[in-house]
Amino acid sequence: MKHTKIKLNNATITVFIEDGELKKCIYEKDGELPVGTIVHARVKKADKKTKTVFVDIGENMDAFFPKEIALKAGEDDLFCIRKTPDDEKGYTIDGNFTIEDENGVLNIKKNYFKNTEHIYFTPKAGGDENVLIKTWESIKSEKNTLPIPKVVYRAKSRAEKEINNLNSEELEDFDLNSIAKENVWLFERKIDLNGGYIYVDILPYVTFFDINSGNFNSYYSSERNRHALNAEAMKKIVHIIEVRNIEGVILVDLLKMKKNIQFNFLNELKQKYPFINFHGITKLGILEMTIKKTGGRTIMKEMIFPNL
Repeated sequence: MKHTKIKLNNATITVFIEDGELKKCIYEKDGELPVGTIVHARVKKADKKTKTVFVDIGENMDAFFPKEIALKAGEDDLFCIRKTPDDEKGYTIDGNFTIEDENGVLNIKKNYFKNTEHIYFTPKAGGDENVLIKTWESIKSEKNTLPIPKVVYRAKSRAEKEINNLNSEELEDFDLNSIAKENVWLFERKIDLNGGYIYVDILPYVTFFDINSGNFNSYYSSERNRHALNAEAMKKIVHIIEVRNIEGVILVDLLKMKKNIQFNFLNELKQKYPFINFHGITKLGILEMTIKKTGGRTIMKEMIFPNL
């Protein structure tokens, strides 16, 4: 796997490529605090009626804590970035911290009412829990220092994590237009299948994929034909989702299948694509999926291939 970076106004897209094929794109705003970053910040407003808290983390907009906590306006504590901003909302924060290095992963769940914490350690080969515990203690000691707010632990960005996970090598000065012809289909509204096709509609709050059978007729059984085409379509849909950085609510209008085949098909998808939350198939044959929003933007063709 290889990757290259595209610089936009106030943002960077990391594009992952394998054998000339686009595999995944990650959109990140420049200067944004990555998910998992720990900040020492001060509560700005705590509303008991709505059970919401707004915290000044030093950014343009106050961060949102979606639960009531035992902190009053003016009090400070450590918080973790859980979601980056989008066009409408600022950062979302919580009290679930994760610290990771070559020793393993340390998860800390903070209870702001009791001022207690529960620590869970998942070791890597030969990992030493005490090293991560010392890191956590060092982070907590930052509560006794100024200024407030400040970043006390910066997590790796999504792109950095993916580069490490894939052991990806950077391509410098790579011209993406050289592979445009083979990959432009990922950004079209109509995607061809083996005899069928998919329509793709990306709306502000939902993305819809409509699978159509067209002239597909590889098997004598119509049931097998529909199952095969649904499987092929889902493979391309997941590919599109990863390349175009699609998040949130995703609906897929599947070709009709019997209930037992639907059940097996859904279980296959859950095992094959664990990063997607599959919620089930409705009576109308609509597959309901969600991908947790991170604040990233959907990738458009002109961002990757500006000359097309």
